[in-house]
Amino acid sequence: MPCYDNKPHNVDCCGLNKTWQLILLSIDCGFKWMDKPHTPEALQRCEVCSSGKTCYHALQEKGLHIEKYSFCMYMCYLIYAPLYISGPILSFNVFAAQLEMPQKSYSLVRMCFYGFRWCLAFFLMELMTHFFYYNAFAKSGLWWQLSPFQIFIVAYGVINFMWLKFFLIWRFFRFWSLVNGVETPENMPRCISNCHDLETFWKSWHASYNRWLVRYMYIPLGGSKRKLLNIWVIFTFVAI
Repeated sequence: MPCYDNKPHNVDCCGLNKTWQLILLSIDCGFKWMDKPHTPEALQRCEVCSSGKTCYHALQEKGLHIEKYSFCMYMCYLIYAPLYISGPILSFNVFAAQLEMPQKSYSLVRMCFYGFRWCLAFFLMELMTHFFYYNAFAKSGLWWQLSPFQIFIVAYGVINFMWLKFFLIWRFFRFWSLVNGVETPENMPRCISNCHDLETFWKSWHASYNRWLVRYMYIPLGGSKRKLLNIWVIFTFVAI
């Protein structure tokens, strides 16, 4: 028989609180910068805009009408499942704009190919789970009996396994949002084995979060003019 105890269970709400912080800051900044003029010349020089596809930068910088900042739109943005559960981070301006005009970057054929690639990655995850025992070595504590070179191989395998795990999670929810007509920034555009320095790793691991930090924190704090100070502020925000 199942056993149920009456002890209180603590729920970790750090991830949920962080998501709400990003959502609130995105909406507040978008409302404050609503009347900020954008530069059509820069958009005309953009290759994505000139091709007629959905340009994330253009949608993010272009102000919305005040009617878009309603409670109904706020709730849609707050509980939109592909982004709320574990999806990429999307700014409010881009989300609201694509609800009115769905994305045009991905055709039906391209979306099907995107989903097929996800299935191949999932199959690779199953193969790694059944035939490569990196995580078993790491969790069992047997790694301390290995040589330094063997420990390096196990650690490298664990990192690649983690990369593939988050790859599957983020790509699945991005594919879900694409089917709904909402294009989001793609996390992990580069394989972790192709990230040759910390800067490349930081920009490619959680690319949508990096874009959000640049737009709503790094640039308002002064950008590259105060680079050394801004980096510490942003890393503190990420770590909290």
